[in-house]
Amino acid sequence: MRMADADLLPLEFNNFSDTVQSYVKELKTLAQKSRDEIVERNHELEEGVFVAMTDPRVKSVPPPKETVPPFLNFAPLDNATDALAHASAEYHKVLERAAANGGAAIGKRHWQKLTGH
Repeated sequence: MRMADADLLPLEFNNFSDTVQSYVKELKTLAQKSRDEIVERNHELEEGVFVAMTDPRVKSVPPPKETVPPFLNFAPLDNATDALAHASAEYHKVLERAAANGGAAIGKRHWQKLTGH
């Protein structure tokens, strides 16, 4: 009920921004790790590591070579997460200022909009 009547929603976006940035970092790490693993496996196939390690009594086939994925451009995602961090920091500043004076500044602006004065 209090949120429905609030002039300014008391939400915290800094944690959300930090979480998104950690997910982006994890995504970059995962993409690089996956690419490195494929490059290493293909290198081992070229050098015959799988053939040298096979047991002649057990029939096995080395895995096929995989296409190395291209490098991904994370710049748009980085820009978006930076914008989110900036916006959440600005929102937090405004929320702190509004809370510091008991919401009087928000109430005054809201009243001026309603009355036109």
